Amino acid sequence: MLRSSSLALVLLAWPTRAAADVLPEAERPHDWEPRDPPTPAPPPEKELPALALWLAALAAAALVAVPRARLQERPR
Repeated sequence: MLRSSSLALVLLAWPTRAAADVLPEAERPHDWEPRDPPTPAPPPEKELPALALWLAALAAAALVAVPRARLQERPR
């Protein structure tokens, strides 16, 4: 019960908190300043295509598998 009433209170108070930055001129305090504008998101990182990832995985597996096979083929 306490959790649901707290959640309801937060949901009701959230719009008033968000609107606090958009006061009409007459209601603004004399030292009021608007919030800083949001900073733009950094550009998304470019992802490697799936084929490049598969080729890199195969190359890494070959680098591990080939030396192991050669070690096992010791002359007797």
